[in-house]
Amino acid sequence: MNMQTAPSRGPQNNQNLTASGNGGARMASIPRSAAAPAASTTPRADAINIPAPSREIQTSTLALSARLARLFDAAGIRRLGDLHGKAFSDFNAFANNGPKTQQDLRDLVRAIREQRKLPMVERLSIPAAARDLSPFDFPLSVRLESALRTKAIQRLGDLEGVALKDLKELRNCGWLTIRELVRLLERIDKGDFALRGKLGAPAMYASLLSKLDANLAGLRERERKTVLLRLGETKGNRGWTLNQIGIRFHITRECVRQDLERTLPLIRKAGGPDMVAQLDHISAKCLESVCPLTVPLLTKWMAGAQSHRKYSLPFYVRLLGELHPQLPAWPHGQEPARPWTKRIEPLTSVLEDILEGQAKGMPAKDVFQRTTANSKTKNLSAVEFLDALKRSRNISVEFPKPDQPILSLRRRPVVH
Repeated sequence: MNMQTAPSRGPQNNQNLTASGNGGARMASIPRSAAAPAASTTPRADAINIPAPSREIQTSTLALSARLARLFDAAGIRRLGDLHGKAFSDFNAFANNGPKTQQDLRDLVRAIREQRKLPMVERLSIPAAARDLSPFDFPLSVRLESALRTKAIQRLGDLEGVALKDLKELRNCGWLTIRELVRLLERIDKGDFALRGKLGAPAMYASLLSKLDANLAGLRERERKTVLLRLGETKGNRGWTLNQIGIRFHITRECVRQDLERTLPLIRKAGGPDMVAQLDHISAKCLESVCPLTVPLLTKWMAGAQSHRKYSLPFYVRLLGELHPQLPAWPHGQEPARPWTKRIEPLTSVLEDILEGQAKGMPAKDVFQRTTANSKTKNLSAVEFLDALKRSRNISVEFPKPDQPILSLRRRPVVH
């Protein structure tokens, strides 16, 4: 948080102040005699004197009471210099200029003349290193996320210099929500969400699993158990269906689906941009090598790092795939689709033509390159390619090494 002063907007016309009368239906003009006195005129007893160094201060940068701010707005006071030469009595013609407002004005003028530090509007200050980050990669309440989207905030840097009082004017954005934002910025400034460790290092993967454990522990019991059951932290490492989970907790299948739809993003956001960067790295690494994330591959990447994980590796592989849609996760290796999905059929026919006669098989990356060279499948992405392989019944995927999948045609039984 810091204090900022807005730039000067230039001098304003101090000669004509207008005030709304009863209900705003009648406008009253302050006579010229009430304007700033000429040099030869004897100053009035209640004349306002603003020292020269303070005259360019914009009133919008001052933490004024709401009633005094409304008075200044009605009177056209944009900078403190606009008050110089006026009289306190000049503001009597304005509506809602009661004793409290008059006292606020006198206190302000006294503070200026005594050269006391003026209360300034609190404005947000964003750490330079975080200004390009998306606020929606951080853990936010529904109210705070809604307020930021309403204000069209796309990166944290868009909040630099924004006055807290301006946020207060947004719908459903009270001081509790604003304090949540301030605390989040303080955590960012302290480095709570800083990327720790080198991307791709064994320690990064072990740290990521520990972070997932902590984020899961922060969920409510039913939410946590729903995620565990759905993603296979069960006997045999097979996930439960939505109906099975619903029966367990005496809720409908749709309630289970909604719980998962709400909970999974919370797990990802609780890790902040640090987790997002790690997930992006894993996804990019898999897609570049055209190799899915499997339990043996994750084990290889973590080799040598101390891991204090709480759950089984197939669960983590599946959870990582759920947290990043572009990450091809195969927790149980290849799982041919049953029943057959017609969406896979056109691609499979191209793959079969490529693999025909390849007795020893071909590396998945080479097959992908030849597949995208075909006019029928030239726009195929690595994600779609691996998804089709995972479900294909005619193509076998073997892993002689965890990061080197080999494709070959499945041998069909000979019919006599």
